[in-house]
Amino acid sequence: MIAFTPSTDSTASTRPALRGAGPSRRSPGSPQSLATEPRNRRLAAERPNIEKEIEATLAEASKVQAATDRYFKAFEAGKRHFFDDRFREARIAFERADPAARDARTRFYVAYSFYREGWGRFYHDDRLYEQGLAALQRATELAGGVVHADDDRLLLRTSDELRAELERGILRDASDVDPRRVFDRRK
Repeated sequence: MIAFTPSTDSTASTRPALRGAGPSRRSPGSPQSLATEPRNRRLAAERPNIEKEIEATLAEASKVQAATDRYFKAFEAGKRHFFDDRFREARIAFERADPAARDARTRFYVAYSFYREGWGRFYHDDRLYEQGLAALQRATELAGGVVHADDDRLLLRTSDELRAELERGILRDASDVDPRRVFDRRK
C-alpha cells in the first residue's frame, strides 16, 4: 500500500513513500532489536581479530611471494650454469632454490648435472654417477613416478632416460675399453 507522508523538509521529494520504508524506529526493547543485539556485539568484538587475521594473512602471502621469487631466480641461475657446463655452480644454485629438496624438477636437474659432469670420452666418473642416481631417486619419489623435463635443450627429458644413462655409465663391461667410445656424444 502506498501512503503519502507529509514532510516539513523543503528539500524532501514529493514522491510517495512506501509504508515501512526509511530508517527503522524500533524501541530498544522490541523483539527484533533483542535478537540482533548479541550478534552486533559479537561482530563488533570480532572486528579487531578479523583485521589482525587479514594483516597476518597478507604478511604470510608476502613471505610466500618473496620465497617464490627467490626460488625462480635461483632456479634460473642454476639452469644458466648448467647449460654453460658449470655443473658445480649449477648444483649450488639449485640447492639454494630448493634447500629442503622437495621439488622434483630441481632434483632432476641436480641429477642431470651429476651425469653431465661425470661423463667423459675415455671414462665415466662412477662416484658422480652414483650421486646422480641418488638425486634422481629423490626426484622420482617426489614426483610419484616419472619426472618429465620440458626444456628442449635437454637430450634426456625423462627420469627413466637419465636413469638408464647413469646405470649404463656405472656398469663395467667390454664397451669400457672400446676405442670407438671416443666418438660417443654426451647427452
